[in-house]
Amino acid sequence: METPELEIVDLGELTPELVAERHGTIRELWWGEVWPGNLERERSYSERYLFIKGSSPVILTAPHAVPHDRGNYNGRNRLKPQDEFTDLIVFRVCQEAKCFGLVPLTKLRDPNVDNFDGLKARETPFLRCLEGLIASHDIQLLLDIHGLDRMRRGVDIEIGTRYGFSLRDRREILEHLEGHLRRETDYLIRKDRSFIGGEIVRNIMEMIPAIQLEIHRRLRDDGHSAEMKRLIEILANFVKSLPLDANLTPSPR
Repeated sequence: METPELEIVDLGELTPELVAERHGTIRELWWGEVWPGNLERERSYSERYLFIKGSSPVILTAPHAVPHDRGNYNGRNRLKPQDEFTDLIVFRVCQEAKCFGLVPLTKLRDPNVDNFDGLKARETPFLRCLEGLIASHDIQLLLDIHGLDRMRRGVDIEIGTRYGFSLRDRREILEHLEGHLRRETDYLIRKDRSFIGGEIVRNIMEMIPAIQLEIHRRLRDDGHSAEMKRLIEILANFVKSLPLDANLTPSPR
């Protein structure tokens, strides 16, 4: 397994120009709505990630911002398409809340599924990199950002906590998040139904509290809509208002 390349940027370097450039790099990989190609699975992936070095001990990830390999997608030898604009959610929340972020800039092996081609999720480069960054930067909470497609009905955001276990006895984090979402919007919110939190959450919850957020395509829209801006503001306010003077990570069980 190749060692991924890590581009590190400080918050002061995360300018609108850099965000636009890195989003452009990601968008060139997309298939479906933007590019019809780039579908074929590859023998190996030279993975590269952008790591945003924040000051608030929360990290956001968008592992599916790019096409990702989880086997024969839809019974064909194809990559699974991207969750469009989830990278912009991470970039902009990091700008507003001064938190950490990790986003892939290349196609990659999906770190959110287990035992694909005999490889454990925690052995994938993205998850190994994430675990190392959490440990080395004393990060206390993970928000793993994903996208619901347009066909989903009756839900705007689904919160995955593996039935509460990924909160590591800190249910107030979930209550705090729900409070921000419900107080400022009329979003239809579900918890732990279709998406309870994938392998990223399952592995990271051994270290710190971890939450998966599945965000409907309507809210992400074209990446620049009023709905998208409102969502980013809400998530940034949630991060900024967390009681980070208290240690979010309880003693090991």
